Amino acid sequence: MADIKAVMVTRDTGAAGFCAAAFKISSLDLECVHEPGKLRDALRTGFDAILLDLRDLAELTGFKTTEEACAHLRRLGRQKVIIALSSVVLPPREVVSVLNSGANDAVSGEWRFRVIAEQVKALVNFAAVAVKKSRNKISLDDGSITMDLAARRCFVREGGGAAREMRLTGNEFKILSLLVSRKGALVT
Repeated sequence: MADIKAVMVTRDTGAAGFCAAAFKISSLDLECVHEPGKLRDALRTGFDAILLDLRDLAELTGFKTTEEACAHLRRLGRQKVIIALSSVVLPPREVVSVLNSGANDAVSGEWRFRVIAEQVKALVNFAAVAVKKSRNKISLDDGSITMDLAARRCFVREGGGAAREMRLTGNEFKILSLLVSRKGALVT
């Protein structure tokens, strides 16, 4: 069906149903998570975007704050789109807090699912363009190692400090670039 897959985390099955219908119209796949412990399974199947209902965040994800949830999701992949949903209108300072916590967008008040679907599509496509532009650069998701393949340079960041260049031999560079580009895969 669609190339873009989203996961919605909410206990509100009615809202999830309306959201799924709107996403289908926009040619997007949507998987809904209604039960605690099911989020991990949904994330294993691969996803491009996640919608987090802030009312159910702690109960369904195990994270107490939006910051914890976003930090964990960012570790799964920097290019993942995170949208926080609130059924009540959030004051501007709370919206700013949600965005500063790592969410790409915050939707508060009445949820317009077709608009949210198109926002997801636009944000995922924007992230894909950013990845394409950085094809000559690869890095680990946490930013601890960044490699410029065209310039054959490697930068290491330790403990959140400034990145420093690491000098590597030709073979070391090839091996490390292979490991970084295939993080989590068996490389022989």
